[in-house]
Amino acid sequence: MTLRVRNKLLLAIDIVAFVVFVTFIVAAALFFSRDGLSTIPKLERNLNLSENIFIFRNSPLASMISLLLRPFYVAIFGLFVYISFEKTKAEEITYVSLYFIGYALQGFSVLIPILKLWNTTMAVTIIIGRIALAGHLISGMAILLLTIIIGTENPDKKESSTDRNIWISVSISLFCAIIIPINTVNITSTFWLNTGFDVMLFVLLALIITISIVVLSFYSHYNQTGLLKSPALYVSILEIGYLMLQQGDNYFCLTLGSILLFVSTYALLVSIRRKYLWN
Repeated sequence: MTLRVRNKLLLAIDIVAFVVFVTFIVAAALFFSRDGLSTIPKLERNLNLSENIFIFRNSPLASMISLLLRPFYVAIFGLFVYISFEKTKAEEITYVSLYFIGYALQGFSVLIPILKLWNTTMAVTIIIGRIALAGHLISGMAILLLTIIIGTENPDKKESSTDRNIWISVSISLFCAIIIPINTVNITSTFWLNTGFDVMLFVLLALIITISIVVLSFYSHYNQTGLLKSPALYVSILEIGYLMLQQGDNYFCLTLGSILLFVSTYALLVSIRRKYLWN
């Protein structure tokens, strides 16, 4: 992917994410003014945390904020990446852009409470579920590829494999999102439609974190860089924040996950930029 095409893609991602965020905010405001949280039924939680402690208690508001944060996060950091890397050909940014696309798509799940799509097999529910599933798969694949590419020091090898990796990961993610069955009746407290493969998806993300830790150790040792200078460290922290926001039906996961995600993303992008400036 050429620098010009990548910059256009980043600009498009940023504009679309901002429009989606504003649209969802307006829709959520209308939802709260008209119905409020009382219309949201009691839903099954993925993590059975204590209901007696406020920060761990199930909160539909926390779930909605967690989903609304995703297009906002992409809009903010998409603009940051566009400005900071406009003239820098860094293959890592192509994978970051793919991750942004997937993460923004996950925010569409906020339409489930807004449109009150409970216990229904309407086509719109299935479409929203598949969009969110595609977002999870694309962002997970992008993080995995980003982790691997960080450990690759050969720039020619990075560039030659980027386009192929992007097309393969997107194709696999979209194919799986289409064929995996979705249970529109079983909606979790994070407004996620159960697929029957949720455990597998969680194991995949846990595997990505494990690979990141291995890459972190190898990268730091091989390049004789300090731990705090390694991009792989920030990818690992980003993944932890990412996983916590996936369980963001309570204020603890929402708050800590958001902090880890935003701080680690900024640190990751700065470390990548510093690396190419030194080179």
